[in-house]
This record gives sequence, structure tokens and C-alpha cells, in this order.
Amino acid sequence: MKLLHFASDFIGRPPRPMLRGKVYYIRQRIGGKDVWRSLHTRDKREAEYLAVEIWRMRQTDQVKSIIPTPPRKLALVWETYTRTERFQMLSESTQASKTVNWNAFMSWCRDRRISYPHQLTPELCIEFLERNGAKNKTFNNALGDLRLVLNEGGADINAFEQIAKRSTTRTTDDKKSQQFNAFSDRDVERILDYLATSDVRHREEWIAACRIASMTGLRYKDVASLQFDSIQRDDRGAFLCLSPSKTAAKTGNRLVYIRLTPGLNDLLNERRWRVAGDYVLPGLHEDYIRTDKNGKPMASQATKPFLKVCKRLGIDGSFHSFRVTFITKAAKAGVDLEELGGIVGHSTKTQTQAYNRAALEIDISDILRASIL
Repeated sequence: MKLLHFASDFIGRPPRPMLRGKVYYIRQRIGGKDVWRSLHTRDKREAEYLAVEIWRMRQTDQVKSIIPTPPRKLALVWETYTRTERFQMLSESTQASKTVNWNAFMSWCRDRRISYPHQLTPELCIEFLERNGAKNKTFNNALGDLRLVLNEGGADINAFEQIAKRSTTRTTDDKKSQQFNAFSDRDVERILDYLATSDVRHREEWIAACRIASMTGLRYKDVASLQFDSIQRDDRGAFLCLSPSKTAAKTGNRLVYIRLTPGLNDLLNERRWRVAGDYVLPGLHEDYIRTDKNGKPMASQATKPFLKVCKRLGIDGSFHSFRVTFITKAAKAGVDLEELGGIVGHSTKTQTQAYNRAALEIDISDILRASIL
């Protein structure tokens, strides 16, 4: 077999195999020293072939060290990440949310002519994370998402790794938000009466959303994203079974169980006959996941119509106040607040933690009968 030699000679010509004892060896320079390397063969042709192949591999490694692999563009980093098992295992809604956030980041990068990860600096990353006065929790969520995408997507450098998460501990003054006040029974009546005659977009869905929240204590995102397949049945009747989006990551997607009252059961049955598709409130769900022209998520704007209603009626509160009202009524009705965690989905003991089917034994009707003046 005639040995072939390459014009390029980064490591020298292919070594000539030499028979030493019963097998062939080649002489190689490793770690600055010349050493003998066994080819583990007695066949001369095979030894010559192996010598050339080993030389080729070493030459390729040398070329890689001289001419590094070109860096991946941010678009390719995202494409690579979406093919990973970690991304594929996420729910469709979570994938959609992460896609919206990435698109907002890419739009921001294009405005600054940033195409590669190595063009990002910690200062630029912080500028993006702080845009529009983002709160610390939003800052941390975006930081975690982008850090993960660049790591899993094979970016050559990740400036987000150099940024520390920010404290999300609220002070006493921060917690004194009027928007978290409980609604009185009269407040709820006034809100529903106003919505019934208003021209608010998706009026019927807003009325249904308020009623669902007042009878379950669910957060707005969970109400807007509620699907018909969350309705299940046992020998006692129908109940809701879902994983609250806010606490899903902390609790490993633990489920909450909410026994349907006759009123809530009738409302959901009515919605099933009136709408097509998977979502109980498709209009509100679409508004919640939509983005602006720059690809920026607009979820924070989703409850603005409700805030306007409260403002016009002179009521201090937000959609979250339905949740506060439900928990306040439960306390008045004598419900154990740790067991209530199985309904409202709190994630710590101080926030009523009890994720189990014992929640199905709680009579929601007793809670709703409690009055708040």
C-alpha cells in the first residue's frame, strides 16, 4: 500500500509503522516527548492504514486549534435550544411564552445590530432586562430564561452568566398594595352589574372570568388559560384539576382540586355549549398571550380593562382581589388554611400549603356563603 502525504504539514508527515516484536508501532510526539504507540496489529497493510488515520485525526485537531469553529448566531442558538429534550418536555403554553420572550429579545438585539452572543456584554444584557422598568421578579425570570437558552443552544459565550439575580423580598410598604384588598359582597355585585351593560371587549367572558375567580380563588392567568379538559368527575360529581402556572416550577407541577358548586358547574356547561375549542374563555386567553409589533409579550396589559372598571366604580382593587376575597371568606367560614392550599395553590406553609385530594372534601358553598362587608 502506497502512503499518501498531504501538502499541509502541521504535525509532519504520517509516521512509518515499525515492527517491534510481534506488533507494529509508530513514533509520535506527545507532551513534548517522542514515544512509541502500539497499533495492536501484526498486519503491515493495516498498520500503514492506521498510521495515516491517526495522523489525519491529529492534524484535524491541530487545524481546529488554529482555526476555531465559527460562533453561532443568536438565531441558530435559539433553533438549537428548541430541539433539545428540555424544551420539548415543556407544555405548549410554556413553550409559547418562552418563544414570545425570545422574540422580544431578538427584536431588541436587531435594533442594536447584535447578531452573535459574543457581541453581548453584561451591561447590554442588564439594559434589556431592565427595559420598561421591569420588576426584580420579571428581571430574574427573563435572566433565567435567556441564560438557559444560550447555554443549551451552544453559544460560544454567555454574558447572562455574569449577571446575578436580584432580591425579590418585598418590604412591608411594598406589601401594602390597595390592589390586593378583598372585595366586599357589594363590590362584586357592582362590578358584575357594570360589566353586564358595558361595551368592554369580550364582555361576556369578563363576566364569566369574574364569577369563576370569585368561586375558585384562581389567579387571572389560570382563569384565562382554563381548559375544558381540566373538568373531571368522581363519584361525588365534577371538579377542576389543574396546576397553577405561578407555582408550577416551585412545586413540580403539583395539582389543585376545586369541587364545582352548582353555580360554577352551570357556568362551565354553558360555556362548553357556547364556545368552540379547548379554552373556556378563548378571547381572554388570546389577549393574554398576544404580543406587540416588536414581539414583546403584553400579558401585563391583559387585566387593564378590569382595572378601568374598578377605577370608574371607585373600588380599590384588581382582579387579584377576587383571590384575596375567596381566601378571606374561607378563613371566616372556618376552613383550615393549610387544606385550602389544595384549592388556591399556594406554595409555602405560610401561604396555605396542602396539595392533596383532601381539598375535594372542602365545601366551596360554605366559603361563598361567608359575607364580607
